[in-house]
Amino acid sequence: MSTLPYRPRLAAHGLLRHHRVAGRSLFALHDTRSHEMLELEEDQLVALLGCDGTRDLGGVLLATAREGAYRRASSIEALLHELARRGLLEDGIAPHFVSTSTARPLEPLPGYRLRCEGHGACCKSFGSIAFTESEAGEALRAVPEAAAVKRVFLPLRGSTSDGACAVALRDAHCTFLAADGHCEIHRRAGGEHKPLGCRLYPRSFVDDGEAVRVSVRLECPCVFTSLDHSDGEPLCGGELPPGTHVPALESNGAAIRRWSQQVLALLPERGDGFAILWSLAQSVDAQEGVSLDRQPQWSELTPLFAALAQRTTTRAQSAAGWRAPDDRVRQLAEWLDRAARALAGGARFDEPHSERDEAFYVRAIIHGHQAALMDQPLATALRDLAVRVLLARSAAVHASDDDPMARHPLSAVETMMRAQGLGGWLAQET
Repeated sequence: MSTLPYRPRLAAHGLLRHHRVAGRSLFALHDTRSHEMLELEEDQLVALLGCDGTRDLGGVLLATAREGAYRRASSIEALLHELARRGLLEDGIAPHFVSTSTARPLEPLPGYRLRCEGHGACCKSFGSIAFTESEAGEALRAVPEAAAVKRVFLPLRGSTSDGACAVALRDAHCTFLAADGHCEIHRRAGGEHKPLGCRLYPRSFVDDGEAVRVSVRLECPCVFTSLDHSDGEPLCGGELPPGTHVPALESNGAAIRRWSQQVLALLPERGDGFAILWSLAQSVDAQEGVSLDRQPQWSELTPLFAALAQRTTTRAQSAAGWRAPDDRVRQLAEWLDRAARALAGGARFDEPHSERDEAFYVRAIIHGHQAALMDQPLATALRDLAVRVLLARSAAVHASDDDPMARHPLSAVETMMRAQGLGGWLAQET
């Protein structure tokens, strides 16, 4: 039997989640590294929540008993040893995760205003919607009937509270999402009482050493529909709200800033996003000046499509194993898999689905330094993004007309690449 940590706690890559499907409570433990899912009984969940890094095995068993979750000690011990074998238990108190903000000047994406369409797609597409402990309290005061749901909030990461928690999902969407697609917290208490992450979404912030670049995550279809309107909100005001998380570029921030300014000066308003990103990757590899006219070779893409399809199929099978057929995340995972397998099967999508969307996709990413934050070499990140553009073109063929992401499939691709943990897939292949 595997050695159990002296004072076990669930590792940060082990996520405990509560789903309510047709009124029935389901608890799951998701390993974000292996993407395996383990369904839990209520008493098993109680045992894992007792693993807070301060108790030895005897203390965990006692804490479980005090919660009224009585079970043979040997069965709980066997569960913990199995999780230790899988690398899901660690020793000691988890570090506290701190969100930061900065006093640097803000540089929002020029000429862009964001208009929320209020269809709630963002509240249905992710397995974790984060609240701080104080935000959770505000939400329950605004919508007190939500407190009737046992364990409406669980730790965001692992089993140790770091000041952040994840709300239970009801029929695959946030508990606080109303039937008409609007946020019940917003409706009853005002937008300022929503969690900070929800208020800021889909904005992105990056400190490059000179300024904070403010751009948008391309996961929300509203990011693209906003291009049709001029009555949206600015991406930022004079300063960032307290607690805003602003990642910083490493020591190469000045070089990335210079490179992005050169790229932005050359980008067209409409264009072939795949060709632009692949050309930029080749320029970075060659350590030459910025160029947008290098022609990609399709033969280079074939093995990449095959590797990506293997991953999307695994994710789709995992989602089908425990999510309901009408679960949005399951539907998106299956949609993405069909698109990836079409590319792996030799389908070619040479023409942009929307030249405006693809050009804006590149512009928002480059302005926001998002490729530089993908934990991959810059050229690899740019190729990763180029493949996503082709994946979106393929997804457009397999789209459902009643989905708000169907008109802008790039948003669906970006959503699932993050939600399914596929962000670094290309770095593993090169």
